[in-house]
Amino acid sequence: MSGLLGRSGHEVAGAGNVQEALRLLEVAPFEVLICDIGLPDGTGLEVLAEAKKHAGWKKMVALTAHDETAERDQGLRAGFDDYLSKPFDYHELRLLLGESL
Repeated sequence: MSGLLGRSGHEVAGAGNVQEALRLLEVAPFEVLICDIGLPDGTGLEVLAEAKKHAGWKKMVALTAHDETAERDQGLRAGFDDYLSKPFDYHELRLLLGESL
């Protein structure tokens, strides 16, 4: 996904777990957060909670391998703007980001 977004003109910073994501949030401003709910050392909800402390977000999108209504509702209540279930169509992500195809 990072490669596809980069080729679409986005600057991308990737993190493989909660701790890496939290370190990135400390050092750089971001406009969009795309975060998997299931991470090796925690959940995307932990990343979201920290990200919400910073201003300037245009969009926060959750990714998950589970298409369960309860998990989706929990993510939206926590503050994600949108929710994508994997596997997802890259064009769907681009539409969520406000890009025309």
